[in-house]
Amino acid sequence: KRWHLSCLLLSVTKEVRPTVAHRKKVSNNLYKRIFRFLLDPQKEAPTSTNDFDASPQREKRQNKGQAMNQIYRALHMPPRRLLKKLSGQKEIYTIAVRRIPADEPLPALGEGVFTPLPFDGKTWYADPLLYTRDGSRYLFCEAFDLAAGRGDIAVIPLSGDGTFGTPQTVLSTGSHLSFPMVFDWNGDTWMLPESSADHSLTLYRCAEFPGRWEPAARFAVGCELCDTIVLSSTGDALTLLCSETRPENQLYTRCLLYTSDAADDKARVD
Repeated sequence: KRWHLSCLLLSVTKEVRPTVAHRKKVSNNLYKRIFRFLLDPQKEAPTSTNDFDASPQREKRQNKGQAMNQIYRALHMPPRRLLKKLSGQKEIYTIAVRRIPADEPLPALGEGVFTPLPFDGKTWYADPLLYTRDGSRYLFCEAFDLAAGRGDIAVIPLSGDGTFGTPQTVLSTGSHLSFPMVFDWNGDTWMLPESSADHSLTLYRCAEFPGRWEPAARFAVGCELCDTIVLSSTGDALTLLCSETRPENQLYTRCLLYTSDAADDKARVD
């Protein structure tokens, strides 16, 4: 049996919908911020820090870029979605699954019915990866804690009829994690999660499947990398495809090809 995964963007349900008074406050504050930014970009740009380059010039570019990115997204957002955001409704991601018909390798999104992962009002899920071990299916994903404001890595058993099991957090570092790339290599199971905040790629080895992972190597890359996938491997090296992003310009994306050698804990651009 094969399954088709999808990551969907939804508006949260009424259980976490703010009050009318809060909606008006959010809308007014957003409009005021946009107008004030147009008059004085430096003053109204959101604050942020960068542990690797704390120069005033870098921070100024980053703050201005983030604010411009917010305005750009608002201007290009579908009207219905923009109205929901202005009314104070928050957006969440979720994961949905459905069986792939035998005669269709990848059916169109409009065909068939997806079963979404239930939303408990505290955690939403994204970046799904389906991994099979000993005939059982496991769904690794990002679990974003709304209270903590960061993502951890979770695993969810997936039964033969497509029923989701109970999510279990398997990797938490205190900083944001997402996009778990789980794969087999040299007789072990490994994970490369996205951890762009520390400008590195950290390779984890599975010590006890599926719940215990130990860091095996850290590759300093000097930039923010997202959505890493393994293209190929040899006995002593991995070839990775990553997306580079820039905090000062979130509309910028560049794909990079890395070869990571576990022997010297370095990653070089090919």
